[in-house]
Amino acid sequence: MSDTVSALPQRTLVDQATVLPDPGAVRPTVNSPNARAIFSAIKVALEIPDGAAADTFAPQGRDLTKQLRKYLPLSYRQSFAFIKPRTSLAVIDDTYHCLMRCPPDPHPPAPPTVIGWGEALAFAMRQPRLAEALGLIVSLEVPLDAAPRLEHGGWLWVELAPASDYFVQAATPGFLRAFATRVPELPVADERAVFTPVVFPVSDDAAAAATLGNFDKVFVEALRFDDGFSKIVHARQPLSADILDEEGNGAPIGRDEGVQLGWDDEDILEGQNRAMGAPPDGEDPVLAPRGVFGYRVDVRPEGGAGWTSLSKVMAPLKVGVDLGTALEERWSEAVPTEHSQQIWLPSWFVNWRGGSLVVSTTDEQRLMNVPPGRPQTMIPVEADDVELRYGRRYEFRVRLADTTGGGPATDSAPGRIGEAPIAPLHMKRHRAPSIVDIDTVTPGPHGTVPSVRVWRPRLGYPEAVFAAGSAVRAALLAQIAASDAGLPTDAEAPTVHDPDTAFLQIRVLVRPPKFDPQADADGFVEWYRTTRAFPVVSTQPLDLALAWQDAADYREIDISGQLGADGTIAGPVNLITARDFRLELRALGHNDLSYFGSPDARVGRLQVIDFHAVATEIAESGILRPLPPSDMLRSVYLRPDPIGAKAALRAVLAQNEPSPALLGRLAAALDLMADGPMLMGRIGDRVVFGCAHLTHHAAPDASSIEFADPAELARQWINAVQVVLDRDWTWRGAGSPTLTITRTVTLPDAAGAPIESAGVGTIELMNSINVQAAKNPERSFTRMIFIDALPPRLGSGQIPIRNGGHVPGPDALRRGRRCHSVDRHPSPDRHAAGAGAEGRGGGDCAHGLWPRHRIRGYRRAHQTPVDRVRRAAGRPARCLVRQTAEHHGRSHAAAGHGTGRRPAGGRRHSA
Repeated sequence: MSDTVSALPQRTLVDQATVLPDPGAVRPTVNSPNARAIFSAIKVALEIPDGAAADTFAPQGRDLTKQLRKYLPLSYRQSFAFIKPRTSLAVIDDTYHCLMRCPPDPHPPAPPTVIGWGEALAFAMRQPRLAEALGLIVSLEVPLDAAPRLEHGGWLWVELAPASDYFVQAATPGFLRAFATRVPELPVADERAVFTPVVFPVSDDAAAAATLGNFDKVFVEALRFDDGFSKIVHARQPLSADILDEEGNGAPIGRDEGVQLGWDDEDILEGQNRAMGAPPDGEDPVLAPRGVFGYRVDVRPEGGAGWTSLSKVMAPLKVGVDLGTALEERWSEAVPTEHSQQIWLPSWFVNWRGGSLVVSTTDEQRLMNVPPGRPQTMIPVEADDVELRYGRRYEFRVRLADTTGGGPATDSAPGRIGEAPIAPLHMKRHRAPSIVDIDTVTPGPHGTVPSVRVWRPRLGYPEAVFAAGSAVRAALLAQIAASDAGLPTDAEAPTVHDPDTAFLQIRVLVRPPKFDPQADADGFVEWYRTTRAFPVVSTQPLDLALAWQDAADYREIDISGQLGADGTIAGPVNLITARDFRLELRALGHNDLSYFGSPDARVGRLQVIDFHAVATEIAESGILRPLPPSDMLRSVYLRPDPIGAKAALRAVLAQNEPSPALLGRLAAALDLMADGPMLMGRIGDRVVFGCAHLTHHAAPDASSIEFADPAELARQWINAVQVVLDRDWTWRGAGSPTLTITRTVTLPDAAGAPIESAGVGTIELMNSINVQAAKNPERSFTRMIFIDALPPRLGSGQIPIRNGGHVPGPDALRRGRRCHSVDRHPSPDRHAAGAGAEGRGGGDCAHGLWPRHRIRGYRRAHQTPVDRVRRAAGRPARCLVRQTAEHHGRSHAAAGHGTGRRPAGGRRHSA
């Protein structure tokens, strides 16, 4: 023993020598009576071969080509006033992250594994009672002189006494090496624990000590940790599936790994580098083995008085000799790993999911879906006294264990102040709920569904324990036992209903026509959002009621009852017939960010249900908006401007120069827009066209018409039939309805003239909109316009001839059949739509009387047979259109000017 603390330990500076054990004692020598039997049992159990093959001890020298490196995680840097790494082997950039994402270099084939005495002794040293029974660890009491020995600190080491069996061999170079522990100040009046974090080589004299190198950093380590407590402890939770992600920008977390803990990152890095390889930054490779063998983690609730060890076990010991069962404290170790010929310490040293950190029980292995290994004989003690639960706050500290398993006890307190000796952690839930379960949805005859049964999502281990407590372990293990009893193909992962999902979030969407800019990627727009509370008992389902209504415009339905704070809304969810609806269902947790790690963590994964219910016949009987007669039928006669001969033919279109003016006047008369040779609806109007007897090209969705030769518009009657579909754009009650136009021509002033009746064309309402309609749209109606050209009898001046004040011409345009196609959703009865009224025509004629035009009702009881359509259930249906009107009138309106009437759609239509 040496009282000199200012120099390295030297045999020339010994102040007290004591022979241990005391020769006068009952047992004068260190004796391990069971050592031979235990060594023999270990040899048999591990199948250690005889001879040189069993010599698997590691070389005592260090490999100066090896260096450990370590990434300093954000939790470490934020736990104290970090400025920069102490050593170049500690990094804070992406070096480690990039390396872990790269596939490792292939390793050469490993030689056959031989378990020898090196591995056997390493195993024994990790079980202190076994090491004591083998004589590897000896407990000694060292008496001090009466003088105030070691009051200011000193050195303590052991040497072989001259009477020792191996004293003679000790003189052989390399046979024996002595190391000393630095003893801190030991005041006479006080007691304190002594811990050896690092040992120093003992020299024969000062000259030999001077050749050992620079021990400045080793002295700092010896002083810093001589109380046996870590000085910088940091904790965090994984934020995403990438365990190295520290910002939460990675993929959603797949399984909650609990708490990640680290401590003394740079101290451990420097100490392990000094022990195994080259020191960093060109420092002297001094010989100073670490005395720290492992680490014991303690936990307590925030502000708690006492600490709970996560390393205590009841350990039976029977290796050749039954040494009984004893309460022990094991430890965790900071073990480096090799990746692509680089050696790195892990970012965090342990993961705590609750329970013990040193024992993985068979139940925990089954819950984690890990194949059980050998039956575990150790039983954790007190590890479940502190449950790891979401929403709670914890504190962690770390105690050091030396090579004998010694170290400060759980009820000890640190003797030196560290930068961050206690790591606080607020345990939050970062994993979002899973998808809700729903029972099979079976629509009724008309597609309506009265309710949907919804169950909370399932939650597995360990999140179920974090949310509901350790009591759910029994339920999870029971499911595993049931799976074990059944077929392997029927086995399922054990789960419980997620107790954190208090509400069901419901997002109601409706499908607009294709190419609607408001639609999402799946073609839907949101109508409203609402929530419903799950039953308090997590195993009970929620029966979500659905209320179906008929409406011309779904936006006119009052949904105020669906809006409000979570948990305050009840009753059915409003839905509208004759539309494609989608319900997006998500489980939802309380809006409590002291429990959930982020707003996204409380919102579950998406469950989708699509609906289409058939509207009633009464609701669909009035799908056409009533219009003034002048808006239902307009007849226009146009004359070209007298500006000369026909222009030369062009490569694409042949037309008179004034022809675009003709199209503009026609567009003005029909409340449309003209763009060159193209006729289209005004901005915001959804218009569908049909055309006959004019050379034209229609857009694929019939939203515009391009005339190949606009000159054809001159010198003939342009008859435009219009109906307005009194439904918003999401209406899909008739699938893809079609208007069939029939023209009937009579000459009432020509006796004996035959009545000519023929079908002239159709208009199909496509489920799409164009760019024009999508700009500042008026979504409550759709215009359907059919343009038909009819050459009149002309007199002098190329104007319709007069005959006693009447002009023979088209007597009637019969608004006809409306056919329906059945899509994949149930559809309502399809109606033959009709509208009847006479309209006024405006054109470029100075004098003359206009022909009478009549749009008759589609049929009466004595007319042609009723169109039959097939319902979703396969039954034929009859439907009548009982809308008819007649108008007679004369007009001398100039071309391009009108009456200023507005149709029901709200747009101005000129005639």
